[in-house]
Amino acid sequence: MKSKIFTLFIFIALGSNAQNNFFNPDTSYSQLIQNSFGGVASTGIPQNFINKFIFTGFIDQYLKDEASNNLLDENLFGGEFNTNINLYLKPGSLTRNWFWGIGFGTKIEGNLNFTKNLFNLIFNGNKPYAGQVLNLNNTSFESLSYSYLELTLGKADNAPQGMNSYWIDLGLIFGHDFTSFNVPIASLFTAENGSYLDIIIKGGEMIYSDATNLENGIGGKLNLNYSYKSERTTLFVQAKNIGGVSWNAVKSYEIDTTLRFDGVDVSNIFEFSDSVLNRVTNIDSLVNKTTGRIFRILPIDFNVFFKKEFGKLAFDANARYRLFTNYSTYLRLGAYYKIAIFTPGVTLAYGGYGFAQVGINTELNFFKKLKIILGTNNILGAVTPKSSTALDAYFGVMLKL
Repeated sequence: MKSKIFTLFIFIALGSNAQNNFFNPDTSYSQLIQNSFGGVASTGIPQNFINKFIFTGFIDQYLKDEASNNLLDENLFGGEFNTNINLYLKPGSLTRNWFWGIGFGTKIEGNLNFTKNLFNLIFNGNKPYAGQVLNLNNTSFESLSYSYLELTLGKADNAPQGMNSYWIDLGLIFGHDFTSFNVPIASLFTAENGSYLDIIIKGGEMIYSDATNLENGIGGKLNLNYSYKSERTTLFVQAKNIGGVSWNAVKSYEIDTTLRFDGVDVSNIFEFSDSVLNRVTNIDSLVNKTTGRIFRILPIDFNVFFKKEFGKLAFDANARYRLFTNYSTYLRLGAYYKIAIFTPGVTLAYGGYGFAQVGINTELNFFKKLKIILGTNNILGAVTPKSSTALDAYFGVMLKL
C-alpha cells in the first residue's frame, strides 16, 4: 500500500510544462513560477491494463486479450514525470529592457516502441505461437532521469499593442540514470513440437549507466524562447532541451546474434532458468561489449502555444514535436470561460504517446497576485479506463512579486 501511495504521489507531484496549460514568464512584473506534469499513455494499451501494470495489480487473461486486440502492428508507450520552479525578475532589475531568472528542476521519462507480437510474447509466452515466426523488428526503449540548474537571460521590447520577449535558458545537468535499447531487426521462432527455439537479433544495441551514485553524468542544455503578449493575445514559441549528457560508467553492447535453444521445452522465454540458458547454441553470434563514458543528446522539444481572449471566453492551441525519441506530433485545442476567480476549461488533444484525449482544467486567480492551474489532458483515463489509453495530471503556480 505504501508503494502505491508513493507512486501516486510522484504521478501527481512531478511534471513539466510540456503538454499542459503551462505558465510562461510575464515580463511586465517579477514572478515565481512552478510547473508540474505527470502522465503515461499508449497508442493501444487500455488504461485499465496500464493501471494494473504500474500499481502491480493482478492482470488476468481477459485483460491481456483485451489489450492485445487493441494493439496495432507497431505501438508507442511512454510516460513523463517532471517538475520545475523558476524565479524571474522584470526588466529594469538588471538593466533597461533586460530581465533574468534562476531555476531548477528534475525530469524522469521513458518510452517504448514495440510490436504487437512482443506484447503477446511477454504476457502469454511463446508456446501459443509455436510454428510461427514472430516479427519483433523496430523494438526500442529509452529511459532517462536528471536534475538541472538553470539561468535565464532575456530582453523585452515594446510592440504594437503588446510586448515581444526573447530569452534563453542555460542549464547545467546532473544525470541520474540512462538506459537505451534498440533492435531494428529481430524475430523468434518456436518449433511446433517445442523441441527448439530460435532467436535472431541484427544490429542490436544496448546502453545503460551502471554507477550507483546519484550523479552518473554531467551535461548542459539550452532553451530558446520567444513570446508576444498583448491584452488579449498570447503567442509562445520554444525550442527546449538542446544539449546532452556525458554519462560515466556506461556499459554498451552491440548485438548481432542467432541463438538456438535445442532439446528443451520452453513455454515462456522470459522464464528461462540457468539450466536452460546453459543449453543454448550460438549458431552465429557477435556481441561487442565496451565500458566507459558516452555522450548522448537529449530529446529536443519544439513547442508552439497560442491563446486568444474574447471577453470572458478564451481559446488556445498547443503543438508539440519531439526529436530523438519515440513520440508522435501532439496537438491540443482548448476553450475556457471566466467565472469570478476561476476559469474552467475543456481540451481536445491527439498524439504524443497516445491517440484522442479529452481534458478538463481550471485556473484560479487570487487578488491579482496568485494564479493556480490544475487539470488533466485526458479525463477519459479515469472515467472510461477500458477504452482510453492515456492518463495524466498537471499543476502550476504563478506568484506575482
